[in-house]
Amino acid sequence: MLKNTGARLSAALLGYFILVILLLTLNPLYFVMPEKISFTFRSGLTNLLSNIVLFVPFGYLYRLTIQRRGAFILGFSFSLSIELIQLFIPARTPSVIDILANTLGAGLGAMLYDLLSLSISFTKGMVGRIRLETPLIGLVYLMGPLFWANSLAFFSSSERWVLTFMLTLCIAIILSELFRHWWEKVDCRIGMYASITTGIWCVLGLGPILRFSTSVQIMSLGMILLTGILTIIPKKPGERRFEHATLAWVLRIFCLYVSMLALWPPFRSFTT
Repeated sequence: MLKNTGARLSAALLGYFILVILLLTLNPLYFVMPEKISFTFRSGLTNLLSNIVLFVPFGYLYRLTIQRRGAFILGFSFSLSIELIQLFIPARTPSVIDILANTLGAGLGAMLYDLLSLSISFTKGMVGRIRLETPLIGLVYLMGPLFWANSLAFFSSSERWVLTFMLTLCIAIILSELFRHWWEKVDCRIGMYASITTGIWCVLGLGPILRFSTSVQIMSLGMILLTGILTIIPKKPGERRFEHATLAWVLRIFCLYVSMLALWPPFRSFTT
């Protein structure tokens, strides 16, 4: 039984990521009886890395929610179940490599949680601030699949870097505000940490398109720099409850993103 708010939130995020994984791996939902049962052992480097990264949040959130070992076993069982279901989807090819990559990703996510929990010491004041900032942390997690979906659609429309810019700007604002209020004193070192975090987020969220799009590379570097600048801006006297102001800015950008996404590609003629 999940007794505290943090555990319930992490459980909700875990369920959300499970749903996202199912939608990504079982699409299209068209099932037929297979003529034969076979698994492939082939996989490209991009597909391998994607399957590892896809399950890292799964393992991390599992450890955050349950506080028990077993992420490798759970990741293997979940991935095996997905690959078995893919036997009945003609457009999908079950792969042993995918199972191993997913299992590794879940294990790495759990190890990342253990590493962070051992490396970071929390004072009572910091714990209190993190409790207030939980909705913003949850928003960072929830925007991950949006980055992945946007990356998948990027190859069919390179102008989507505009939409990518809006999502990355939301992440830069959220992370800079979190880092500004996690520490009593903000300096260039804290700004560097925030910039590195944004860089990692860009690599994980944008993935393959970073290799092929110069505009996205320039945009990512700009957002990394912007995060650092926003982080080291001096705090206003008495500035404590920052969540509402941060969410207000992010909501404006996100509403613009949703509006442009609905009308994409831009300047096209309206149809039914």
